[in-house]
Amino acid sequence: MSQSAVSLCVAIFLFPLASSGEYKLEMLKEALPSEVAAPLRDSVHVEGLRVVDPKGKPLVDLWLRKEVPPAPPREPELGLKFGALTEGSFLAVARYHQKHYDFKNKPIPPGLYTLRHGVQPRDGDHLGVSDTRDFALLCPAGADKALAPLPTEESVKLSCQVSGAKHPSVVWLKPLIGERKDLPALVSEKDHEYQVLEFQIPIQGEKQKAVRMGLVVVGSAPEV
Repeated sequence: MSQSAVSLCVAIFLFPLASSGEYKLEMLKEALPSEVAAPLRDSVHVEGLRVVDPKGKPLVDLWLRKEVPPAPPREPELGLKFGALTEGSFLAVARYHQKHYDFKNKPIPPGLYTLRHGVQPRDGDHLGVSDTRDFALLCPAGADKALAPLPTEESVKLSCQVSGAKHPSVVWLKPLIGERKDLPALVSEKDHEYQVLEFQIPIQGEKQKAVRMGLVVVGSAPEV
């Protein structure tokens, strides 16, 4: 087992599981489903994470990417918090076990998806959706086969296959505040009724540097 995989396992066991009746995070030992393309399969941890709902039923499984390549230098943009990521970067594989809802409160059918970094357009249609413009786009795993970052138009087109509409299926990516060593962790934000999976992905070739983020696995925008 690689050092990064061991670190992932240790972090999971350090996380205190929530009591019955709450969402909780568990370690997942199941292999990644065979539908995932080989380049993506080889880039994620063998060990996965499972978010369990208050009834004790699996909600979503995630296999996180081991590392991401550094983004080329660019000028900071208003509302973007993950400048270390190239837009369209592959981040993880997600498997939803039950019907769920994205950050726009649109249904996510049970199934297998990839997560890619996406950027919310700066237009009038997206005002008030979130505090920042970074999102994860859900794309059908069977149709997403390239490890390289995808152009925004291509990622959105794939994600629209999930939503069945002109708007992609999105999950908000939040920047983490402060330092936290027990990642990954599932954090409840009661003010917004969010369940946030906090994790980090090391940056390839950059010692002791990682992209730290929170994926809002439960919860939707206050204005949709």
